[in-house]
Amino acid sequence: MEVVSVASALVTGASRGIGRAIAVALSRRGDRVAVHYGSDRDAAEQSLSSCLCK
Repeated sequence: MEVVSVASALVTGASRGIGRAIAVALSRRGDRVAVHYGSDRDAAEQSLSSCLCK
């Protein structure tokens, strides 16, 4: 039997740049990701879409 470990992460600043890259990478790895943003909701929603499209 294979044991699968899934982590959860809150990525701050995930609407752009390094934060977005980290959120997408964690999501592709199979981790649960919460996307946090400061003021650009549209960019955060784009990041979230990227995380959901594995």
